[in-house]
Formats: sequence, structure tokens, C-alpha cells
Amino acid sequence: LYEFRTQYTEFLSRSGAEDNLLFRNQFLDNEIDRLVILSLADSLKFEESPDLLQNIKLVRNQEILNEYYNKELYEKYQASDSLLRDAFVRSKTDVHARHLYANSLEKANQLKTELSNGVSFEKLSKMVFRDSILSQNGGDLGYFSFGDMDPDFEDAAFSLKDGEISNPVKTGHGYSIIQVLDRWVQPLITEQDYQLHKDDINNILRSRNMKFIKQSYTDSLIK
Repeated sequence: LYEFRTQYTEFLSRSGAEDNLLFRNQFLDNEIDRLVILSLADSLKFEESPDLLQNIKLVRNQEILNEYYNKELYEKYQASDSLLRDAFVRSKTDVHARHLYANSLEKANQLKTELSNGVSFEKLSKMVFRDSILSQNGGDLGYFSFGDMDPDFEDAAFSLKDGEISNPVKTGHGYSIIQVLDRWVQPLITEQDYQLHKDDINNILRSRNMKFIKQSYTDSLIK
């Protein structure tokens, strides 16, 4: 009973669901099914399989790594005040931008050259986008704010002046040539509002930067 309560509590925490009789019964049914299958597997001596033992070892090591990263890096992460304030201002800013997409740096450079030679976004978008909307509207993405886009795309867009066109920007999806058309900044940004939301912003920055933080931490250990 204690094990069931512990697992059920962890399930509610991970899923964000609220406790109710339906969830409890479904979880209990699934747990019974799991234990029945495990009992059958034990009788067939699956645990003696070399391949299974190797997989168990790999999973165990990964879980240890995940817990280590969580305790030593994730839970201890705290962005600097300047970084938090910059992100807070971004969250109060809507940027209107358009872009052209390429799956390689070479193609992205070609697009930038064509733009420099006077070819329009509208003409080039018809060549690079399969999406019917983007191909017809010149790659116009509309307005977006902090946390809405790929982080590298967002960083590049927020660093541009209105009307400015970027060099090729590498994102998680390929390369983009970005032009900021205009932006809107909320007229009233207060210190009280910042203090109220800075923990939420820290959580977003923590999730965004964790891959880089892990790599930097691992590199420092190796050195």
C-alpha cells in the first residue's frame, strides 16, 4: 500500500493531474497489470538474459546521470539579475518579423546574396517554403515574444533593429534569414511586476540553457 501511494503521488506530481477516484482506479488497474506481467517475466527467467542485463545497466547509469544533473545543476541554477531583467523586458515586447528558411549554410548564404541584390522576400518565400501561408506572405511570422520561438532565432530577432536583415542564423531546424519589421513594447514595465515574475523567467532560462550548462560543467570536470 505504501509503494502504491508513493508511485501514485509521483504520478500526480509529474502529470499535474488532480487526485480523484477515477484516476486512482485507473492507476491501480495499470499497476496490477504491470505486476502480473512482471511476475510472468520472472517465471521465464528473463532477468538472466545478457542483453537485458546490459540494457538494465545502461538505464541505471542514465537514471544516475539524470539525478546527478538535477541535484547539482538544475535545482541550483540561478540566472544573473541582468539576464533575468533582459528576459523580462523581452517578455513585455512583441516583435514582428519575417524570415527565409534554408536547410544548409550554403543555401542560406545564397538567399542573403539574392536579398542584397534586390530580390524580394515575397519572391524568395515562394521558392523556399512548402507551407502555403509562409510561401504567399513573404515568410511573415507575425508578432512573437519571449519564449515563443527557437531561442537562437529569438536572440537574433531581438538584436536586430527594425528593418534590419540578419546574416544566416543557425537554429534547431536549419538556417534562417530574419528581418524585423517592427515591434511593440508594453508602455508600463514596473519593478513590482519584475519581482513577481522573475522566478518564472528563471525557470524558462534554466530549461533553455541546461544543455549548454551540462556541457560546460562536463568540460570543466574533464579539465
